[in-house]
Amino acid sequence: MNLLRSGKDLENDSKNKNLSYEAAVRFAKDKLIRPGMSFYNGIPLPRDSTFASKVNRILHDEQDHIMDLVMKGVINDSTPKSVYATILSGENLFKQYHPLLDESTGEYFIASPNSDEASLILLSQPKAGYNNVDALFVVEAMIDVDDSAGIEAVSSFLEVIISAPDHIWHDSKIVSLAARILPSGESTSSASQVLGSLFCAASIFDAIDLKAVVDHIQQVKLEGEVDFNFFDKIEGLSASVRRKMVEAVNERKQCHGAKHDNKYLYTANGRVYIPSGSPLITLDDMKMLVNLELDRSTAITKFILKNLPSVSESSDASLGGRVLHHAIGRTTTALNQYFSSSTKSKG
Repeated sequence: MNLLRSGKDLENDSKNKNLSYEAAVRFAKDKLIRPGMSFYNGIPLPRDSTFASKVNRILHDEQDHIMDLVMKGVINDSTPKSVYATILSGENLFKQYHPLLDESTGEYFIASPNSDEASLILLSQPKAGYNNVDALFVVEAMIDVDDSAGIEAVSSFLEVIISAPDHIWHDSKIVSLAARILPSGESTSSASQVLGSLFCAASIFDAIDLKAVVDHIQQVKLEGEVDFNFFDKIEGLSASVRRKMVEAVNERKQCHGAKHDNKYLYTANGRVYIPSGSPLITLDDMKMLVNLELDRSTAITKFILKNLPSVSESSDASLGGRVLHHAIGRTTTALNQYFSSSTKSKG
């Protein structure tokens, strides 16, 4: 039976369509989905010339995954109510899209081959030691601080690591991070030389104090030698911190990053993220890097920690924490790089 709709019905139908459109836009915004993207069971499909070569592999692997769920009895004639919801559960799932998810293998890079624990900023220190920590990470920012965009990127990176709460990195696993900043340029300017010296000795400073220096350099034109008076103009720095900064700058030590085609890149235990458009990194970028490398980093962390004495028992727990992060971060990076190159050579 056909019924004529009244004007009121048409009005409600229009409102419902508008609400549906708003909900779709909000969903796309929350998931960071952009126009032109397509997905198969939550897996982003390639959008470039590699589509033909990669899509068959994606479909084949997903078919194998579904058949495995059937063989295990997870999917049968009566359960689950939603096969799609079941597929979109378990490990290696992410709440938002990120360009890193398009990478089939990923790039691994030892950004700081000549650096040690002295250049690490320990973001937090577990009260009960590291025995209950699932994974240790070293997050590195390799940035050209010879230009203003690079100094802004350093400030943004420091803001991210300062503001991020400890529990943000994973829903169920305990993750501990240390950070390192590496100049990627030649350090020809006074500003880059000052920052390079401070980053080499970053372990003796708080990230908040380093950010105060970076933000001050953004506001003034720094030329020539830097003395105590320069740091005296920066609000919030104690006399002892200013003295240590002058001493670090006077040592003129520089800890540059390794040579790379890009002058702006970030790594988490060696996994590379190169931002497009802007050199800035966001908290979501860093979380994605950590989550992509979580499984292997967890395995290596657990293996190393069970063969070491508790760091909390050492005379300098902060030093012990930095040494642990440096050792595990470097080991994981080297293994990641090795496994990645082996996979590519076989493929």
